[in-house]
Amino acid sequence: MPDLATLEPLLHQHGPLLFLMLAVIEGPIATITAAALAQKGVLDIRLVLVLAVLGDLLGDVALHLIGRFGARVLPRRLCRRIGLDDLLLIPMTRTFSRSGWRLLALAKWTHVAGLPTLVASGMARMAFASFLLCSLLVTLPKVAVLCLLGWTFGLAVTDIEVPVWLMLVLAMAGLALLLFHLRRKDRQCA
Repeated sequence: MPDLATLEPLLHQHGPLLFLMLAVIEGPIATITAAALAQKGVLDIRLVLVLAVLGDLLGDVALHLIGRFGARVLPRRLCRRIGLDDLLLIPMTRTFSRSGWRLLALAKWTHVAGLPTLVASGMARMAFASFLLCSLLVTLPKVAVLCLLGWTFGLAVTDIEVPVWLMLVLAMAGLALLLFHLRRKDRQCA
């Protein structure tokens, strides 16, 4: 994500389209930053809300479609590198038949297992309308909270630097909790 000194002139020049692209790639940070810039008068907060929701949904749909049509053709090495390991995806795919909405909501709110979960929703052939509705219902409050954070705390929130090691530890802890939950559910059903 570019720093704010670079981002503000780009937003003035390219505006909503740039924010939409950033929201698809990295929604939470882009949304907080855009809401902070809206509070500063650079963007309209209503436009930020709409584009943040649209960007989040576009990203979710792309990952769902990769799972549905492309996960089997991606190189195995790439799949493992981005968290699409069979040890995770196979149980997750089975779980979608029983509790797809709950699993999808959990992944979208925690941001830890979002990518593999969204891909697994496509691999599990979750009905597209159901997937889209669930994604929208989870995205609306998430975007509202992110915009509130950006609007309330302004640009100070975007200046916080989280060490990479801490992000990795939190991601691994979240993944471990998700795997534990999936394994427990599999044992209960067996």
